[in-house]
Amino acid sequence: MQQKNLPNLKSFHTKDIGCNVHYKLGKRVEINSYNYLVSEDFKVNVHSLNYSGEANAKKKRFFSVNNLNYYTPKGVLSVNTGICHSNQDLNYGSIESKKKVQQIYTSVNFKSQLSDKINLQTGISYDCHKNRFNDSIPIYPFAMAPEDPKELSKDEISKHMADIYAYSDYAMSDKLSFSAALRANIPINNQTQRWNAQFGMKYNFDEKQSVMMSLGNYES
Repeated sequence: MQQKNLPNLKSFHTKDIGCNVHYKLGKRVEINSYNYLVSEDFKVNVHSLNYSGEANAKKKRFFSVNNLNYYTPKGVLSVNTGICHSNQDLNYGSIESKKKVQQIYTSVNFKSQLSDKINLQTGISYDCHKNRFNDSIPIYPFAMAPEDPKELSKDEISKHMADIYAYSDYAMSDKLSFSAALRANIPINNQTQRWNAQFGMKYNFDEKQSVMMSLGNYES
């Protein structure tokens, strides 16, 4: 538990716990899982326009990141997943805000060394964000006391993103190398199809000095 003393800050507390597990299944399969839970709350005196009062905030967050690697004679296949959940509460004057955030991420990648000079990596990913709001907010910005008029506001915002990509680098010599990448989104919910490409060139003067030039476009 931690407590901080700052101007206008009455109290601040944090509680957290985490665990990381790494396990090998023979010579080909490797699993890693990291899980973390944190709880925070603080009280602070806030001055806003004609209202002065105490703001109370609480936040609980849990996230988990999991990785599986499968080694084959031709390369490495990796499966990655992640989840994140958080609840946030804020009370200040006539403001009562409750927010829930959810995120889910997963990807499958394959990396292979085609030759001593050429590496290739390709994969697909999916990312989902959801934000839920349940708020009570003042009708007039200048009237923020608990007894002043307020209105309810509820909303949910969600976003789904899926991408495929391919990346390759070519070492022409010990000093000169090239790289190229291509990424495209998988249209979901009437999204626009977008293509992104990047190219790069790197020259090593010695072990400590190098110069790199890159060109490309990125849309998200």
